[in-house]
Amino acid sequence: MRLYRCRRPAAPVTRWMNRFRALALSVLLSIIFGAVIACADDVAQGRDYFLGYCASCHGENADGRGPAAPSLKEQPPDLRRLSERYGTPLPATRLARYIDGRDMVSAHGSRAMPVWGRRFQEVWSAQHSNQANMENRIAQIVKYLDSIQLAGHPAGPPSATRGIAATPLPAP
Repeated sequence: MRLYRCRRPAAPVTRWMNRFRALALSVLLSIIFGAVIACADDVAQGRDYFLGYCASCHGENADGRGPAAPSLKEQPPDLRRLSERYGTPLPATRLARYIDGRDMVSAHGSRAMPVWGRRFQEVWSAQHSNQANMENRIAQIVKYLDSIQLAGHPAGPPSATRGIAATPLPAP
């Protein structure tokens, strides 16, 4: 003999909780999906900036074989291998300092006259952009570089040395 239980209708509180959970889940999924799209947009925009500002020396594929590379005193490094030295994700603050000239990379020129740091300032000032806009564009270049790394192993535990300390980029 089987006993059947009658299912009681859900209490109003239970129905409210189920609706709240469904709403919370949909909001969370929307945020995650939006972040993924925004990240993909940043990477695509970073690639565009890289091609416009960096590819002449570092190459379209960031392999250090750009059209200007043979004429340089120091050959540009293969930027696809930065994670071998810095780990993943790449230390965005440190790389931004190399790009904008705050930290010295001999091939980029002196701190007083970096190849792109000052040029970024001039271009974006002429376009009525601000410092935050420049930093955002450099951050997009770094996101692009992070997305093309060939080796994905960490360089070690996060430490102050992976932050903003000045260390030269690896040779090709």
